[in-house]
Amino acid sequence: MRPLLRFAKIQRGKPLPTTDAIEAKFRSCKSRGDWAGALLLLREMRDGTLKLTSRFYSSALSVFSAAAQWGWAMALLGDAQRSSLDSVTVYNAAIHACGRAAQCEQVALLMDDMRRKRKLPDVYTYSMAVSAHTKGDQYAQALWLMEDMQQHGVVPNVVTYNAAITACEKGQQ
Repeated sequence: MRPLLRFAKIQRGKPLPTTDAIEAKFRSCKSRGDWAGALLLLREMRDGTLKLTSRFYSSALSVFSAAAQWGWAMALLGDAQRSSLDSVTVYNAAIHACGRAAQCEQVALLMDDMRRKRKLPDVYTYSMAVSAHTKGDQYAQALWLMEDMQQHGVVPNVVTYNAAITACEKGQQ
């Protein structure tokens, strides 16, 4: 039985699932590449009595990222924004989904949107953005992000440096 059907049965008179149980359902969808199942789970959550949180949005976005469904990730981010649940973690999950698909322009727009909303990009945001631009063959932009990161007081980590090194290697700089 699919996790969603079990979730529906729980809603019909039994105790609601815990946050950890819902997270487990999203992880199950992610491991199977079942992004449609994650969408159905979100829909049932929205139609039921469970309150959607930024944590659930982040979990669903990670399913879309793993399944290379960046368009659905953007739609879900829009839903999170309309619900005022667009945290840095939710943005990071959307950036990761776009980055995996080398949607560099979308990554840059998301980072700009974050700043406009005073949701400051963190080391994870920058690391994913550098990786996205490297994957999209935009090496100069990837290296510029390293400068921007430091100008905004964000300290690079090993992942960020590795992404920048890869950008240098691919861009032959």
